[in-house]
Amino acid sequence: MRLTKGVRRLWGYLLLTDSDVDALASEFLQSHYLGPIYADWSPDRRLDTFLRRRGLSRVADDGDLSNTVLERVLGRRRS
Repeated sequence: MRLTKGVRRLWGYLLLTDSDVDALASEFLQSHYLGPIYADWSPDRRLDTFLRRRGLSRVADDGDLSNTVLERVLGRRRS
């Protein structure tokens, strides 16, 4: 699934729905960024690289949005 279309703008702000955030978190958790190659990277660096390589640099550049995705990822890992 490619969420570039799911990134919306309203008055200059990026918007992701809750289901968009869930989908990104799920895709990240199934990605190779959790593997041994990236073991010495911080979680936020892994997510940033994941987003940028998927063409979602606007999400990566928006601190609030990327933190929301990261919080969702970390919450799922604890569950």
